[in-house]
Amino acid sequence: AIAMVYEVGIDKYILQDSIRALCPFNNRFEFKSGFRNNLNIMSDCYNANPTALNAAVDVLLMQEGKNILVLGDMAELGSEQESIDIHKRIGKELKLKGVDSLWASGKMSYYSVQEFGEKSSWFVTKEELLCELKKYLLIDDNKVNILVKASRSLRFEEIVDNLIG
Repeated sequence: AIAMVYEVGIDKYILQDSIRALCPFNNRFEFKSGFRNNLNIMSDCYNANPTALNAAVDVLLMQEGKNILVLGDMAELGSEQESIDIHKRIGKELKLKGVDSLWASGKMSYYSVQEFGEKSSWFVTKEELLCELKKYLLIDDNKVNILVKASRSLRFEEIVDNLIG
């Protein structure tokens, strides 16, 4: 969209001002402060697919400090086997990209955790995940960036709400 606006000759300063004024929709890649100092949260729990996840992780990895991904299932990826395969592939890719740790809940995200391996944890419920994550964050007072990414049906915004308040 930026390239198109630039090509039609709209002044770059108007474009910059417009980008600065842009407000994301609720739970669509919002940056929030956490419940403790040095805790930054990126809330992207409105929708999830592999392309959107990779783009969000790229932004996460640009941040200074420890980078944690809280992952829920990506829905509507085809058959159950196709979804399993995609979640497995994502787990491998996240490890290779350099995500420091993966915390996950959801039937399919289990496969991502299996492939990520060390420094990953899978939880039966998002409430269990949140409880353990908050304990961890109270021990580690270093700078931590958390990306919360899941399909809307998992309601991971509840995790975000608890991490900010």
